[in-house]
Amino acid sequence: MKVGVLFSGGKDSSLALYRFVKEGGKADVLLSMIPETKDSFMFHKPDLGLLKKQAEMLGKKLILEKTKGKKDKELKDLKKLIKKSKIKKLVIGGIKSSYQGNRIKKICSDLGVNVVAPLWNYNVEKLWKELILIIHDLPDTQENYLVFRREFSEKQNQALKVFSSLN
Repeated sequence: MKVGVLFSGGKDSSLALYRFVKEGGKADVLLSMIPETKDSFMFHKPDLGLLKKQAEMLGKKLILEKTKGKKDKELKDLKKLIKKSKIKKLVIGGIKSSYQGNRIKKICSDLGVNVVAPLWNYNVEKLWKELILIIHDLPDTQENYLVFRREFSEKQNQALKVFSSLN
């Protein structure tokens, strides 16, 4: 069964991929929507260079689909991406957004694609703690910095320090 991961390259989709694989799953492709606007209803606007580097380092094929970021049109664009990928299972990184989750599940249901949401209703504090442990254990290389560590802003770094002191 071909498995895709809806992947923006951010912390949620990265952790969803990590947990899915850690639990014995095998991801075949990364699927990314590229909104032309920053205020998309459904998707983050990823750093395309970083996204491609992440896919390369993960050894995964990256399938991209552009979208104008218009409310109903981007759902059609997502459906087009999922069809094009020929997957039978989609891993998503959503945590609590029923707006996104319900729409993605509906599209997948229409296409006969199963949805896996390893982070759904996951406690945000636990999510940060898990990320800290994963990132802390990574070898300190330029590639890991580009792919993971750059993702965190100064405020997030401060939050990480607080959470890591709780362990």
